[in-house]
Amino acid sequence: MSTHRTQTSIITLATIGVYIGLLMAGATPCVLGQTPSATTRPFDISEELELAEKLDKKPDPTAEEWDKAIEVYFNDLADFVKNLKKLSSIEKFDPSFEIFKVKSSSYQPCPQTGTGRRISEDSTINGWVVGAIEDAKIATEHSKWLSDCLAFDGFAGRDKAKSAELSLSYDKKELSYQLSLNFNSPERSKSSGEGLLRAFEQFQIDDDEDLELVKVLHKLTRITSVNNQVQIVTRLPRAGLDALLATDAN
Repeated sequence: MSTHRTQTSIITLATIGVYIGLLMAGATPCVLGQTPSATTRPFDISEELELAEKLDKKPDPTAEEWDKAIEVYFNDLADFVKNLKKLSSIEKFDPSFEIFKVKSSSYQPCPQTGTGRRISEDSTINGWVVGAIEDAKIATEHSKWLSDCLAFDGFAGRDKAKSAELSLSYDKKELSYQLSLNFNSPERSKSSGEGLLRAFEQFQIDDDEDLELVKVLHKLTRITSVNNQVQIVTRLPRAGLDALLATDAN
């Protein structure tokens, strides 16, 4: 037998062996007869990751949207202080007595459909102040759209969510109100912080009944980028809070 015929016989036997093995494994002749063009496209993990990344990306907010975000922050903060002022006017909030510390995180699934979720860690709070704090927590939901979609397992069928955190505290010396927005990298945090800072510096306070209040709060507010977060923090010293509470409640 020639060398060519020997090689052909070996290849033929190998092919028959593979065919028999597939039949024994349960494959049908129809499947075995498929050509490469009829088979399913091979799974490419790099393409899947690229698609997921595109879906997660969103355009950066416009200058008008940054302006609106700052306006919403001061509206929400002013509403909280006004609520404390109203409670003080009926002797249900005493800055010499009250102490509270609250951390609340609001989540919205990605894609942004369905109902959001809120997780809170609260200290013991005077019952009359609870309502004002709950309103502040709800207001935080106005800002979470600014954040990136990040890993979160709190929603069925979803593995990512946008989130914003409110840290609110009073210790008889200072009222602290902090809104934190979460991003997927320090670079994203930095660029978003710069957008918010520009809007903050150009913020035009409306000439209405809250003008003087918002002026005070604006002077005491700082915006910083810390790791993967942008933090907007307002610290109102006790003396400043007392002065605001002493004015007529709206």
